[in-house]
Amino acid sequence: MSAAEYANAIVFTLKEVCEARGVPVLRDVSLTVPDTSITAVIGPSGTGKSTLIRCINRLVEPTSGEIFFRGIDVTRLGRRELRETRRRIGMVF
Repeated sequence: MSAAEYANAIVFTLKEVCEARGVPVLRDVSLTVPDTSITAVIGPSGTGKSTLIRCINRLVEPTSGEIFFRGIDVTRLGRRELRETRRRIGMVF
């Protein structure tokens, strides 16, 4: 992937996301999705699919790691910028 393609991709890197009661849900997950592609996350119940999706748009706050969308670090966005960024991310649960 070229630098330009990388900057325009959704880049998702996450380590140790915790949900209720401090139980780690996702560990060492890295995902790169090219711009304008459609990607499905599938797997058995309870494996963290919904948590992964919720972390991408910060409905669940990651305890560490990075989330990039089109070159923007989503973990560093304020409320207004996050709301604007969420409008550009399509997700179906």
